[in-house]
Amino acid sequence: MDKPITTKVLAEATGVSPKTIRRYERLGLIRAVRDFRGWRQFAPAEVERLRALLGWEVVNHSDTTSDAKP
Repeated sequence: MDKPITTKVLAEATGVSPKTIRRYERLGLIRAVRDFRGWRQFAPAEVERLRALLGWEVVNHSDTTSDAKP
């Protein structure tokens, strides 16, 4: 099994803030487990899950706010 990663490492790998990581976890968009200290630990697969989510958000946002006509 791959070593879990911290909120900071996940944030750096995806280009979002640790605060955003915590919000996404609270909303259930990504999954974390807590270690013995109560700190969030993420499976390495969450990097790809979050990158896919962020890509979807960017595309979705630009599609809904664009004034361009096809």
